[in-house]
Amino acid sequence: MKNRHLSPESPRRATTFWTEHRPFVLSLSAGLLLVACSERPVQDQGESHTEAEVLLNRSIAYHDPAGAWWDETVRLELSSSRPDGSTREVTLRIENGRGVYESVTRQDGDTVAVSFEGETSQASLNGSQQISDQDREKHRLNPERMSFMRNYYLYLYGLPMKLRDAGTIIDPEVISTTFQGLAVEGIRVTYEKSVGQDIWYFYFDPASAALVGYRFYHDESKNDGEYITLEGEAEASGIRLPKVRKWYTHQEDKYLGVDTIESLQIGD
Repeated sequence: MKNRHLSPESPRRATTFWTEHRPFVLSLSAGLLLVACSERPVQDQGESHTEAEVLLNRSIAYHDPAGAWWDETVRLELSSSRPDGSTREVTLRIENGRGVYESVTRQDGDTVAVSFEGETSQASLNGSQQISDQDREKHRLNPERMSFMRNYYLYLYGLPMKLRDAGTIIDPEVISTTFQGLAVEGIRVTYEKSVGQDIWYFYFDPASAALVGYRFYHDESKNDGEYITLEGEAEASGIRLPKVRKWYTHQEDKYLGVDTIESLQIGD
């Protein structure tokens, strides 16, 4: 096992949605989120597995032992806030097996609903699909942005299971390091160029293989990007998802905001 210390305060395009846009989400590179894989990834059935693949398999077995993320209907109630006191609430309904995604976002007195079935999307504002051009621009209800936000939620709330998606490159060695003062085991993840260009590190509890945090860079040598701490778990029907995510910049160690799973439901 490779010994490498990566300090949480040591060393992505550094602009974030948290700092630039009202939807309180991190600015994952667009390339990474162009692919919304809704089918269960085909896993290698061979005998050869690297240390990192073994660790990832352990973590997936901990968080989603029955494959509910891929096979069942997943419902999430989320809340988000940022340091200036702004808040939002999001309801998600995900059926990965059918390529169905629905979100309802409540913020600043408006309710925005977006749905996808495959790549076919539609949107409504305060219950009406008749949305003016001005409101479409205000709420960024264009196909590209709606697809981006869908893929954002599918990626982050599907971790660590989404690390089995096509195009994911997992370095073979496990990293022994610390994260937020905890001894952890980590893996380094990059993506094929058609998928994304960021560098990610994911950290796991050595005993249970639970995901405890992660970080990403656009350019690691510049110490850009962000790190995300995880607290608690939301549990339902055997699936365990990290409950609280807090976002910080690498360069300034600046707190950006928090996302919380208020409820999790699996199945109809």
